[in-house]
Amino acid sequence: SFEDAHKVEELHLRTPSILSWQEISWLEHCEDFCAYVGSVNWDEIIHLEKELHDDLMKEASDYNLEQEEFKKALNTYIVGHLFTCIHCGKHRLTTDLP
Repeated sequence: SFEDAHKVEELHLRTPSILSWQEISWLEHCEDFCAYVGSVNWDEIIHLEKELHDDLMKEASDYNLEQEEFKKALNTYIVGHLFTCIHCGKHRLTTDLP
């Protein structure tokens, strides 16, 4: 739809890019792109553990790590990228390897 094309154009042409080592996908929620909050480690987002449960499970699985190993890795060699939904405020997480 035109609205989706407009959102993609807004993201690609008018949104500052994220400094990352690998190409990461811009996260979505409520049928729209989320706002980028910043890079984070586990200690900075531990209070969001329940809210980020699905993303944490997916990311840990992508690295073939158990949950506890993944959380430790977020404080050492994996970079977290925190997003928030611009409509409902839900937080989302994706990761990157330097």
